Amino acid sequence: MWIHRQKLLEDSLSIQKLFHEAKQLDAMMGRQEGRLIDKDLLQHASTGQLQTFLDQQTQMIEAVESYRRSVESVCELGRKLIRGQVAGMGRIEQKVYSLKQRYANLCVMVHDRKCLLFEWITFRDMLQKIDT
Repeated sequence: MWIHRQKLLEDSLSIQKLFHEAKQLDAMMGRQEGRLIDKDLLQHASTGQLQTFLDQQTQMIEAVESYRRSVESVCELGRKLIRGQVAGMGRIEQKVYSLKQRYANLCVMVHDRKCLLFEWITFRDMLQKIDT
């Protein structure tokens, strides 16, 4: 009986840890999503501004990449809890899935914006060469 109660307490603690860490990661990813450069802004930016935006995007990529270990840790904890068939497995599975998807989408968006910035900088440089 005590062993069962101890396991329930350990599972509850693990579940709370998972949701707490997932909430922190959601907040960090939300901040990074808010920092993404608006595509319309790029059309009217000077070459210097584009270079500044590129530097910001590079910093964002580093920040997002630093979340990878935390995301993997939370996902592994979630898989462990699901394998252990704890109460609330559906919620845990959904949280793990949504966290992985959001992280993957954020990585794609950040890398896409960086590529777009490179293209705009190249385009602006070509226009300047044509004008001179």
